[in-house]
Amino acid sequence: MEITLEEIQKKFESLPEDLRWAIMAANVDEKITAMGKEHNLTVEQMGQLSLETHMVMFGFTHPNKFEESVKASLGFPEDKNKIIVNEINEKILKDIRERLMTLYGKAEEKKNEEIMTGAGIEIMPTEAKEQASTSQTVDTKNLTENSDDMLKKIENPEIIAKEKRNEEIARSISSQKLSGSFQVPSTKTEYSLPNTEKELKKNITEPVVGKAVGSPKIDPYREPVE
Repeated sequence: MEITLEEIQKKFESLPEDLRWAIMAANVDEKITAMGKEHNLTVEQMGQLSLETHMVMFGFTHPNKFEESVKASLGFPEDKNKIIVNEINEKILKDIRERLMTLYGKAEEKKNEEIMTGAGIEIMPTEAKEQASTSQTVDTKNLTENSDDMLKKIENPEIIAKEKRNEEIARSISSQKLSGSFQVPSTKTEYSLPNTEKELKKNITEPVVGKAVGSPKIDPYREPVE
């Protein structure tokens, strides 16, 4: 796959800013050189491995195709190829790979929407989907509540009769208010205090029993005062 420097620059500038910073901070060539010495790679092999790694980082090669691409480019034995690719994924592409997979997921979703739109299938926006889901939930709840009320009324006919009486009373009060002759019906209440009432009657009808009040006593030995 032949890619020009201009294409690489354009692709790099199209990446999200956080991903660009992650790529610049990855120190790819330095880490590839260290791995190359460990695995006895030639300078040419290290250069090609660095290129394949950058192809993933810039978005030209899908992260899931990295192992396949390295094997096709460098021709390593299966076991050695897997070890080197796993080491690059762990030491260089770990954080970048997660960002790339998120980016590819969004691109794939957009591509699917374009295909469906081209086929005449209308795609509902995410916000509209959420609103429709909320509205459906509310309608279902109201329908359930109405059904429950209806079942209660069928099982208990007195509820319907009571509601009907309440409606008639409410209509009557409304009519009286409109005609200006609204009256609150009075209820006559009799309060009886039997013990207190008997005591009062007893005090009125019965004479007071006590000491007889007579004339004052006169001392016979006392001289009269002139």
